Amino acid sequence: YTEFNEKNFIKKKIKNITRFLITTFFIGGLIFFILIPTFMESRNFSRVNNNLHLLNFNFLDLFSGSYIGFGLTNNPLNEHSILSYCGTIIMPLLIAYFSNNHIEKRKKKAVFIVLMIFYLPVIIKPLSYIWHLFTFPQGFNYRYIFLSNIFVISLSIKSFNELKFKKQYIILFFFIYLIVSCSLFYASSKVPVYYLYINLKTIIITLIFMAINIILLLKKKRNTMLVLLVIELIVNLSTIYYRSYYKTSDNSEFINYVESNEFLKSEKHRIEFSPLFTSNNSLYFNYYGVSQFLSSSNKNSINSYYYLNGNNVIAANYIYYYQKNTIIDTLFGIKYSFTNLENNNYKTLDKTYIYDSDAYLQENNYSLGFGYVVSEDMKYINYNKISNFEFVNRILDSLNNKEKKYFIELKAKKIDDKTYKIYNTNNYNEIYILTNNTINNIDYKYIYDSGEYNILYNQYDKIIDLNFENKIKEDYKVYALNSEKFINTVKKIPRYNISINNNNKMEGTIDSNGGIFMTSIPYEKGWKIY
Repeated sequence: YTEFNEKNFIKKKIKNITRFLITTFFIGGLIFFILIPTFMESRNFSRVNNNLHLLNFNFLDLFSGSYIGFGLTNNPLNEHSILSYCGTIIMPLLIAYFSNNHIEKRKKKAVFIVLMIFYLPVIIKPLSYIWHLFTFPQGFNYRYIFLSNIFVISLSIKSFNELKFKKQYIILFFFIYLIVSCSLFYASSKVPVYYLYINLKTIIITLIFMAINIILLLKKKRNTMLVLLVIELIVNLSTIYYRSYYKTSDNSEFINYVESNEFLKSEKHRIEFSPLFTSNNSLYFNYYGVSQFLSSSNKNSINSYYYLNGNNVIAANYIYYYQKNTIIDTLFGIKYSFTNLENNNYKTLDKTYIYDSDAYLQENNYSLGFGYVVSEDMKYINYNKISNFEFVNRILDSLNNKEKKYFIELKAKKIDDKTYKIYNTNNYNEIYILTNNTINNIDYKYIYDSGEYNILYNQYDKIIDLNFENKIKEDYKVYALNSEKFINTVKKIPRYNISINNNNKMEGTIDSNGGIFMTSIPYEKGWKIY
């Protein structure tokens, strides 16, 4: 575009264009064994997070990833943040590029168009959808943004080599960035999206470095700017390292406990932890668990975990984040759990103190393991147009067609905008809090206003107060699990000593006794058992 006004442009450039096309063809050919399956996989499904919001006019998102210390693990996972940090000198140098009168306007237009191609998708979400091959990733939502970082750095190098600019534009930019920083700090105290990675310390450090850089830029002190850049990158790396999830003392205690526990190392049954150290805890510590996170996870992989007669069985969040639950533990063979929520239905094997609270290693003696026999009613459960909670209810009913109604709805009264009262007159041990308005979605979820889990354990008070920090935005229903009835039903279910050997062989003897054999091994279309 910038050179097309030259005479005989194509004739002059034909050699370069031909070389570019041939090189691209051969490079593409060499990596086709990666490109073809990647393309097919990305087009083969829609992601879990498939809400296509058209516009996002929150311009704080554009700046949110430009602060020192942003590169913590959870920051790029946030759908609002963009990993745009390249050093605090980059943006002022970019302003210098556009205010440099020695650079042709045509080149500046071309640069502006390319920058819009990179940054408009943050505002116009369908464009981001296109960037990701018409699908959505799980986390790291703007994966192409590293290209813009490279592009901006290359422009900054040109500015740095010339240092010809209008000073007033650089100073104006700093004040705009200062206002944005104050706005982000305010937002971090009000909106949970930002407090994950924006705090007063990182903002002040970033502004100090940027202010010094701008002073050096205005005085054209190139060598000092380079020295400061090295110092800044060391500070950035140190900030990330010392704020890292893996460096906190709580996690050190957790790691030491798990790695020194011989029982956890040798156990072949399913075990789960809550809270998790990582989303792929079982891979990290080499035990048999069900929680897993893959940024390319999709609806098919979720269904493969909990799939029954063509229907999804349990809400997706159980795959990504294990939440202690007597029903899930029992049905899916999770025999042991290590959590800071003690469940009196389980046997406590060990007690320690981690994450600033007591933590319990417990055994679920009612776990049904890898295989068991259930009523034929299980085959006729239909998932369509019912909530996950109701679907679980129907699964429980089909375990034994003589028993029904495992959940009892409790009276819950909204006292004011921040308080609920739950009337637990029969002292039920396990209480579930659900939103009223969820169909075919995740019912079991955080109560975001309070930051607590929605499943309450060992509630021996007849009246339970739920106190929220913010105003309650939606109504809740409250159910109690009749643990005694559930456990009595589970005791009647024929279970078998099914073992898994060599990763692809199940061993055990089964007597169906007029029912159907159900396995908790993940199923996916195309899998076969002989």
